[in-house]
Amino acid sequence: MNQPSTIRQSAPGESSAWVLYLGDMSVFALFLATYSFYKQASPDAFAEAQSFLSRNTGSLNTFVLLLSSLTMLITVDNLKRGLLVPARLFTAITILFGMVFIGIKVHEYSLLLSKVEEAIRVEFFTYYFMLTGLHLLHILVGMGLLISLLWHISTRMSSVVDMRFVEVTACYWHMVDLLWLIIFPLLYLT
Repeated sequence: MNQPSTIRQSAPGESSAWVLYLGDMSVFALFLATYSFYKQASPDAFAEAQSFLSRNTGSLNTFVLLLSSLTMLITVDNLKRGLLVPARLFTAITILFGMVFIGIKVHEYSLLLSKVEEAIRVEFFTYYFMLTGLHLLHILVGMGLLISLLWHISTRMSSVVDMRFVEVTACYWHMVDLLWLIIFPLLYLT
């Protein structure tokens, strides 16, 4: 009688990286819950302050990050098939999208800092800059991982690439995008 083969399924990347991802998302969840609590306590002040945000800018950054997730998926797919040239191209495009996000966010920060003066808006913008600044820090870490991945792919003489590193990088990048998909509607739309 044939024994069924046991297929071990696990999350992509390293299990220790998943501890980091879940820990990061838990910290963001606490910040977002605190923001929501204070928003309920002062809905008019938060709504007034929120009117200073550009929904178009937030939407554009959301679109950029969604495209970057797509190009990251294409990178992983190409690497799984051993196609280094398109993998390098799509990794570079993902990095470019990350740089576009950073540029838009820095421009948005400079516009907001020149407008925000009244004390009534301080509480909202404290949370805004804390949440988006922490997210921006995560983008920068993700960019470092992506640049390292691009270097790693570019220096390979064969089509063999350490897929654990690829998956850790991809999962981190997708986590950062997921966090933005939670931050954007909470800060810009509700």
